[in-house]
Amino acid sequence: MNDFTAWEAVDALCRLGVSLVAIVMLTYFYDDYKADERFGIGVAGGCALMTVPVALEGPAGPFAEWAGALFAFGILVYFVGRVRRKIKHETANKAQHRIARDHLEHKK
Repeated sequence: MNDFTAWEAVDALCRLGVSLVAIVMLTYFYDDYKADERFGIGVAGGCALMTVPVALEGPAGPFAEWAGALFAFGILVYFVGRVRRKIKHETANKAQHRIARDHLEHKK
């Protein structure tokens, strides 16, 4: 370890925090997420943990080349899953509003 700075310590702690939050999300709130969201959370959490040595040792660490990229991939998969869920939810809401509006107009 060369000149270890406070920012490197913050970086390592944040990476550990991301892993801890991913574990909590998947342990206690497993059913709140769809499969693609769970996959993204798991990949991001695991790779965040694997990037801690990279933050501490620099680019010479064992996971320097691919763990960061897989972390970003996991976050991307999670976000895509959330956006898909949001779009599906909004579409279903609009359809229900349309049905309710049509029903109320026919009662008049």
